[in-house]
Amino acid sequence: MLSRLIHNHPQADIIEQQRFTLFVDEVWSRMIASALAAVLFGLFFQNAAGSGQRGMWFASLLVVAICSWLALRKIKTATNTSLPSIRQWHRVNMLLSVLWGCFWAYMPFVFLSGASQQTLSIALLALVIISAMPSISMGCYPEIYITFLTPVFLSLGYNIQLQTGLAHPLVYLCCMAWAALSLFSLLTHKNQVALIIKSVELGTMFQKMKSSNLEKDYLIAAIGHDLRQPMASAKLYLEVLAEKQQDNSAARNALNATEVALNGLHDALSMVSLKEQDEVLRLSRFNPADLLAKVVQDVRTVKPETAISSNYQAAILTSDAFALARIIENILYNYVHHAPIQGLHIATSADTHHYQLHFSASETAETEAENRQDHPLQGYGLIMIEHMCRAISARLRVYRDKDSWQTTLLIPLDHSPGILESVQEAELLQ
Repeated sequence: MLSRLIHNHPQADIIEQQRFTLFVDEVWSRMIASALAAVLFGLFFQNAAGSGQRGMWFASLLVVAICSWLALRKIKTATNTSLPSIRQWHRVNMLLSVLWGCFWAYMPFVFLSGASQQTLSIALLALVIISAMPSISMGCYPEIYITFLTPVFLSLGYNIQLQTGLAHPLVYLCCMAWAALSLFSLLTHKNQVALIIKSVELGTMFQKMKSSNLEKDYLIAAIGHDLRQPMASAKLYLEVLAEKQQDNSAARNALNATEVALNGLHDALSMVSLKEQDEVLRLSRFNPADLLAKVVQDVRTVKPETAISSNYQAAILTSDAFALARIIENILYNYVHHAPIQGLHIATSADTHHYQLHFSASETAETEAENRQDHPLQGYGLIMIEHMCRAISARLRVYRDKDSWQTTLLIPLDHSPGILESVQEAELLQ
């Protein structure tokens, strides 16, 4: 059963999983300590029981320990941590708690029959110390802990009243010990669940911040060239102004300070790259023909006068759809904005390992007369295209063929982590 503190929380499933994990990780040591205490009890009070009773005690301990070990081993190796599975294992832990409680409830009947008040006091003190050992399991699931305590102290209290009478202080001490330990478990549960909730909330916030930082690095790496270019121009302009302000020290100092700030920002932008592409990339399975059609439609909306024809082949690609869309978008915008072309034809093809996009741009008569040699991707976003191609392990090739410019983009059908180690960097041929 979910705690009331967790039940209405939007992250109740994650909180319950963490609470269960903490309990399972700690309950091993708790049961080992309980088994060792049972061995010590058997040795310390061995003169108070016959050989048959001692044999029954240790045999019962062996059976309970083996059952607990098998159950906890199964819980530890379970891969399903869904809420229904956690509830199922919670019931198993409740049964183990009943098993251990019944085992320890058997102890007074074995070792304390006809015992003196001093022996009963020692046994009560030992049980309180063993039960009060610092433990996460006391607070994670107080119902399990109280289920274990109840038969143990009920059995001990019953045996004490048989030896001393119902009005003896030891009987009341036994009841008070059970009540105090149960209350402490409930109070610990409240504080512990509150800490778990805070931990999960902080973890969620950290993941959101990490994701935001990755998206920021992704964007800056993609547009870094476009940012650094005007900054370099501004630096040169500041140098010219500083030379003209030789007689004005205040103006010259201000210009120098501004130039230092620009240098720092320029260096920071230069350091941002897509080296951590396996963390930055958001891989998904999609049909690149659908993505290409959408990008082309957006370009047509911006530049309706450019004739764009297409021939798409469907395929299933595992890559970063955002990065691929930016590559295609920049190639198209370079052609329609920075190159005088008559028309643009886009064709796609696929084999067993790659998906190829081919862009063919026919030049205008004016361009043919000038015998233009500057390839059209020298304009907007060239560095951006190169970064993106390296990130998704794509090969880019730009070349001139008679009266048209040809651009091919070869993309692996399955982008796996570490693929860049076996694929050369993107090529850009003029």
